[in-house]
Amino acid sequence: MNFDMTAEQEKTADLLTYALIAIGILLLGSGLAVWYLRRRAAKSRQESQEQLDSVHQELATAQEHLAAASGELRESARQLRSTSRMLDRLEKERKEEHKEQRQQARMLENGHRRYTDLLSGGSIYLWQRKNLTDFIDYYRTANPKFAEDADRQYGKLTPNQAVCLILKDMGKGDQEIMELMNLSPGAFHTMHSRMQKK
Repeated sequence: MNFDMTAEQEKTADLLTYALIAIGILLLGSGLAVWYLRRRAAKSRQESQEQLDSVHQELATAQEHLAAASGELRESARQLRSTSRMLDRLEKERKEEHKEQRQQARMLENGHRRYTDLLSGGSIYLWQRKNLTDFIDYYRTANPKFAEDADRQYGKLTPNQAVCLILKDMGKGDQEIMELMNLSPGAFHTMHSRMQKK
């Protein structure tokens, strides 16, 4: 896409150069024609009227060409501005997409760190909310079948409910889940009953 945009800019620059050369040639031709007429008028008054008519015709044609070239130049400038705006918009979109990708990568990296920490005996109850959500997003990304089944069976879950479901999927028993999440048996059963009602 960058190559196409660069080629379009070079094409536009070439058009501008050709238009300026044409205008210069037309102006030079007009100047030479006027000079020629004045010189001929000094030599011969009889021929001057015919030559003036001829020059007027040439000037009219030159002005038409100049007007056409000027219109093409204005159109090329308009297209160049439009292309520049489009390039700016695409660059902004590219930067935003790159920023989103970096955020997604950081989220997955943090989620993976929480996952490996949990596998090596870490606990969940001290995690901040972002650690919970990153862990959930990582696990759902790594296990799309689990994510699909959970969405179909339970719908939208709170972060704690989702973590509880993930721990069950990882093969943890109820007692271990309560310890990892620092839940009392009553809180654990309440959370389970609310999940079942969804």
